Amino acid sequence: MKLSRLRCRTGNDVTDAYLEGDARIRAFYDYGFDQASLKRRSFDVAQHYDETQRDLLLEAIREQLSNATEIQRAQWERLRDPRALVVVTGQQAGLFTGPLYTIHKALSTVALARQMEQEMNVPVIPVFWVAAEDHDFDEVASAHYVSDEGTLRRVSLKTRPVPRTPVGIHDVPAREMRGMLEQISADLRDGLYTADLVAELNTLHAAHSRMGTLFQKTLQAWLGEFPILVIDPTTRAMRRAAAAAFAQVLDRPRVFRDAALAGAKRLRDASFKAQVDVSAEHSLLYFIQDRVRSPLDLCEREDALKLRDSGESISIDTLKKRLRDEPEAFSAGVLYRPVVQDYLLPVLAYVGGAAEVSYHAMMGGIFHEAGRTIPPLFLRQRVTLVPPSIVRSAKKLGLSWRDDVHAALQEKVAQSMDPPLRRVVEEMKQEIRDLLSGRESYFEKVGGRARRDLHKAQDSFIREMERLALRSERVLRKKHVEHAALSERMISWLEPKGGEQERLLSPLSVIAHFGTSWMHSLADLDATDMNDMIYLEI
Repeated sequence: MKLSRLRCRTGNDVTDAYLEGDARIRAFYDYGFDQASLKRRSFDVAQHYDETQRDLLLEAIREQLSNATEIQRAQWERLRDPRALVVVTGQQAGLFTGPLYTIHKALSTVALARQMEQEMNVPVIPVFWVAAEDHDFDEVASAHYVSDEGTLRRVSLKTRPVPRTPVGIHDVPAREMRGMLEQISADLRDGLYTADLVAELNTLHAAHSRMGTLFQKTLQAWLGEFPILVIDPTTRAMRRAAAAAFAQVLDRPRVFRDAALAGAKRLRDASFKAQVDVSAEHSLLYFIQDRVRSPLDLCEREDALKLRDSGESISIDTLKKRLRDEPEAFSAGVLYRPVVQDYLLPVLAYVGGAAEVSYHAMMGGIFHEAGRTIPPLFLRQRVTLVPPSIVRSAKKLGLSWRDDVHAALQEKVAQSMDPPLRRVVEEMKQEIRDLLSGRESYFEKVGGRARRDLHKAQDSFIREMERLALRSERVLRKKHVEHAALSERMISWLEPKGGEQERLLSPLSVIAHFGTSWMHSLADLDATDMNDMIYLEI
């Protein structure tokens, strides 16, 4: 396997400023990501994370170790060490583990935990947190992959849960899973590992039809050779272990709401955009009742909160009793979930995507009100996987697989005409501009809206010239069938729907054709080098 890097900003202003050491943004975080910060963090964790909490955590995780490999089970044993710390990451419970960056997050966490353990000489366990309580079904209900013919394909769940149902408790019907696996089998029939992949997914679904557990067990299986614990934090035992975090908000809901609003304002005052919309009414908690996850909002009564959807008021005392009796009914919003993680786990560091690193900049006040600090944050590895067929296609087209394939194909097609199509179109546009601008003074004398209408006519002519160029390029492209087919394959793999591979493609086509051996290359990388896009020829 061949690996190369390309220096590449994330495109998120807050995260890029954080990685580049911008003083304006570093003040929003409690630690850097250097060795001194990690040592200070380990000392801080030792001050607030006690062994009673560790025992609750160990028991809660022990319940979830079915189907775990021996390598993964060994991490539970290592976590029993009172010195043990964790590096945590997480992702929503998506269909077939969601986009490829789910795998990249997990492997970045494995790599970072290994590095930190070597440097700090204490056990450091990588942990993957399954975000099964979120309720945005559309974000997780589809999986894209590249067929053997090189076209972008998709499977989706058709049966929809009731709005605001946590995705983790949605049951995937057997007939839908069967239909999706049949399509995957047909589209990826040439894959060396397709039969094994489909059989494994079928077996996992037969045992675990709920999306949260299915996500957990699938990710656990695909990462079976790596020392990572994949945990579902929504179980009764997990929620009981994290109950103190929820009690903090119930005791002072207005204080935490104010901290969230202040975090957003502080970021805006520093000329950055607030990364998460903050409601002036939301307590940062949700309450799950009859499978519906409803925001708990502040209301006129200071001794109560209300369910946003129904308007029902529930006294704080009643909510506290429910927390004791039914902790799994409580759920944290995006700005409080990292605090819950910090209560539940001895977190040395957090690994996230650019958005996750950025929204932590709003959370300083929330962490501090909870008696905690924001853990050191590391950006996950950004990865583009390049199959051999893409390398071959690029060579035939005279391209690098890092080129903008859309632009390169357009240029190749345009240059097939003499003079090039684009040059002719641009000359025509300029002729129109020159012609109409020469009449501008004449229409200015006419008065009224005549001059403005002339400009509108010019804009309309220019748009029509652009449409003519695009239609002509499509006709020319059809004359370059081989180039078009190779380019479509490259685009499907490297720029699906014009975006980054890891944000849209699921692991399905990769695992069907290449298994999981490529994952070791990513798990062995330096996880503290966060400024590059990594290209891995698999």
